[in-house]
Amino acid sequence: MAGSTISAPAFSTKAGNELLLAFVSASYIGAAPNINVVGVSGGGLTWTLVRRSNSQQGASEIWKAFATASLTNATVTANLSKSGAAASLTVVAFAGVNVTAPVGAVGGGGAATGAPTASLTTQGANSWVFGVGNDWDGPVARTVGAGQAMVHQYLSPTEDTFWVQRQNATVQPAGTVVVVNDTAPTNHQWNLSIVEIRQ
Repeated sequence: MAGSTISAPAFSTKAGNELLLAFVSASYIGAAPNINVVGVSGGGLTWTLVRRSNSQQGASEIWKAFATASLTNATVTANLSKSGAAASLTVVAFAGVNVTAPVGAVGGGGAATGAPTASLTTQGANSWVFGVGNDWDGPVARTVGAGQAMVHQYLSPTEDTFWVQRQNATVQPAGTVVVVNDTAPTNHQWNLSIVEIRQ
């Protein structure tokens, strides 16, 4: 969608003590500074920024909240720093997380051209690793790297690509270097943010 806010469809969670991550990607052409997410709200929860990557046109951000009780028909909204922006918002809930430190290492970056890639070194065993990216140069489907899967992908009518991808399995042990990447396209600018979800 395009605008200054974007909201996810209403959803419910199954139990308490779940980690919620909001993966927000946006694109904007206009005067500096670049776009970013001003804040995330919803579910009666407190949301904080985990990682922002916006060195190239647009932004890819991860925000977190912890729900001690289950949620029913909750909605999540991201507020953007620019109006008229194309954007995508994907909310994922994780059960069975490390309650004291559910979010571990983060990574990310961006480049004017080349295949999107980012890495992190896990802080715990049996962790999931997810990433969110944006491509301002065109609506081109990603080809994800080995051992990874696409969670959500939006090829916008404004000629942007927004996506969320993940590792296919948890990562063992702690101290493992994990790469989240796409093998194509290789000639577009991109931003990518990745995060470790600790079990």
